[in-house]
Amino acid sequence: MGFFLTRLGKNPVFLRHFGDRAHYHLKEGGILSPGKAAERYRSLLSKVEVLLDAEATRWGDFYEEEALGMDTLEWEYLTSDEGWLFREFFPKRTEILRQQLKKSGLYPKLEAPILTWKRSPDGKLSFAAENPNPAGEIFFSRTGQDPASSDVPEEIERFNGEFVTVSEKAQICARVSLDDQWSALDSIRIPFNP
Repeated sequence: MGFFLTRLGKNPVFLRHFGDRAHYHLKEGGILSPGKAAERYRSLLSKVEVLLDAEATRWGDFYEEEALGMDTLEWEYLTSDEGWLFREFFPKRTEILRQQLKKSGLYPKLEAPILTWKRSPDGKLSFAAENPNPAGEIFFSRTGQDPASSDVPEEIERFNGEFVTVSEKAQICARVSLDDQWSALDSIRIPFNP
């Protein structure tokens, strides 16, 4: 790790916030999730393909037995939808990065809770949380407060395993806690329906 990151890594508040941001970007739908990362790469690739071809032409392929450029089998193997990048690299890279961050102490050992919400037939909104860890308890707030560092402890609740009804617009923030350790923060915004 770099100089500043090494020193900041000794601060538990920094580590918690860093883990939260990493989780936000690595979870499903996050910018570093497999689907989003592949989509972004495809978008960038489509913008620079013409330039890459021009660069290969500029430098030539005098020393190569096979021509360089985007019309080669190697290029096709790397960049097609069935190619290595989209079949092997992007689907696996997110979890590899998560494990690297865990190993370096920048990502919590406990997995974040899985939050879902639903609307009942009578129009009531509720949410539930699932603990993906073998142990630990889920704590949450309905007001966007972080359960691990709330200045308003009376807003923090322990999840009991049942769907929790919410009657107003809510920003649910939840973490798993076990032996003074916290998971990354996960959150969902429940829509308001008068």
